[in-house]
Amino acid sequence: MSNYKNCRWFMPVNILLTFVIGSMLGWLLLIIARPPQHLKGLIIGTCAAGNLGNMLLIILPAVCKEKASPFGDPDVCYEYSIAYASLSLAIGAVYLWLYVYNLVRVFAGPPIDSGNKDVASTDETVTVQEDLTRTLLPSSLSSTNINGKSKVMLNVMKQQLRNFSRHINLKAVDAAIPIVTLIVGGNLLRGLKGSGISLPIVFGIVSVKYVFLPVCGILMVKGAIYLGFVDIADPLYVFILLLQFAVPPAMNTGTIMQLFGVGESECSVIMLWTYGLASVSLSLWSTIFMWLVS
Repeated sequence: MSNYKNCRWFMPVNILLTFVIGSMLGWLLLIIARPPQHLKGLIIGTCAAGNLGNMLLIILPAVCKEKASPFGDPDVCYEYSIAYASLSLAIGAVYLWLYVYNLVRVFAGPPIDSGNKDVASTDETVTVQEDLTRTLLPSSLSSTNINGKSKVMLNVMKQQLRNFSRHINLKAVDAAIPIVTLIVGGNLLRGLKGSGISLPIVFGIVSVKYVFLPVCGILMVKGAIYLGFVDIADPLYVFILLLQFAVPPAMNTGTIMQLFGVGESECSVIMLWTYGLASVSLSLWSTIFMWLVS
């Protein structure tokens, strides 16, 4: 198994590729299906963002314990799989809220209940940005060299991280995990009652997530191996990179739709179908991926 520190740099690139390629395929689906305006962000979001955390944490330890596993010693495999899955979870969450959130915001338009609180929040955000700008940028650029500015920025970042670590509430973070699960369960229950989304759109999303995106993933990862970006000697790492292209939509997509108050029932139907078919799709693609890395 190759050194974890040396090969992990490609994972953020690979996850970004899943988002970009997924959103491109979602855009093609928009052109073909021509859904209502308020559903465009939902369709692109579900095609782009995958469940890169919980699904990997469930699948990888089970795969490592298989007797015919190509990943070597089960204990070593388990240790590396948890590390890779945790890294995937962290990077995927950042991309989700930076990329998908803004995609949905663009297509959803302004929030429905935008009042004085939103204005005050915007003013506070602008004030924070102005304060940070004044902190990072010196009053006289000519009197500060590049190294000096870099040191100032580094010190500010360290101070912000220390302040963040003091105020973080781990109990709230632990509580967020079951709450998200409950939200998804509630959405699935609503989906059973039906919604306005058409079945062709649902099947189109399923095709993107479980057919076209995994095929693109094989091509991307094979290309990365050919260019020397990924070490073929680490089959577990290659397997995870491939698996990131085949997971169902991110559960937090439903949370984003609820924040904007659009497409909530439609999102529940998409989640119902995609997660219902995930057991078949993930079993099939996991078998293919394990055969490719063996």
